[in-house]
Amino acid sequence: MNADSDKYYLPSYKVRSFHCPHCGVYAAQHWGVLRYKEPPQVFMQGRDASLGGKKAEYSVCEYCTQPALWSGSKLIYPIHGGFPQPNEDMPDDVKEMFLEAGSILQLSPRSAAALLRLALQMLLKQLGESGDIVKAINSLEAKGLDPSIKNALHTMRVSGNHAVHPGKIDFDEDINTYGLFELLNAIVKDRITFPRERQEMYESLPKGDKEFIAKRENQESK
Repeated sequence: MNADSDKYYLPSYKVRSFHCPHCGVYAAQHWGVLRYKEPPQVFMQGRDASLGGKKAEYSVCEYCTQPALWSGSKLIYPIHGGFPQPNEDMPDDVKEMFLEAGSILQLSPRSAAALLRLALQMLLKQLGESGDIVKAINSLEAKGLDPSIKNALHTMRVSGNHAVHPGKIDFDEDINTYGLFELLNAIVKDRITFPRERQEMYESLPKGDKEFIAKRENQESK
């Protein structure tokens, strides 16, 4: 069982491996159908059970052995499960908003999208940009922002706006909202993680090498 370590594999109906909505580990999933046994409240034998009028099934994580419940093709338990975890470099207040959005994702994808837009606005302020998202994106673009990250920023801005204005985007397919979590992580990675890693690599150079680099830079600036 192999998976790209940087990619989040969304819990999906009948898929054999994904990131568990309980433990967050990428693991094999074992599927089954919930069935009633007499008395009716006891599962596992007898007639098929239903949830919300649809066939009730379960998946069990091979790693943590915790079950997830599915109504038709929709994950209904745990209600907080099934979203990427925040980048470790995400500022704490932004991370708090990110996790709050994840906690309500199954109940209200629209609300989650709106919270993610707010998280984006908070992140841009942390980066020293304007509270106006469009102005902030334009400022970052002038500083050399990668076009793909610029598009991600606009996607989050527009999706968050539409989430609070009915009739703009159809959030019945909440895969749209799942993608916003990954976009916010990608923005943090580009604006915070990569610069930190590059600085750490530079700081790991021997003192003599850093002095030589500084000397060359001074000479070239004259």
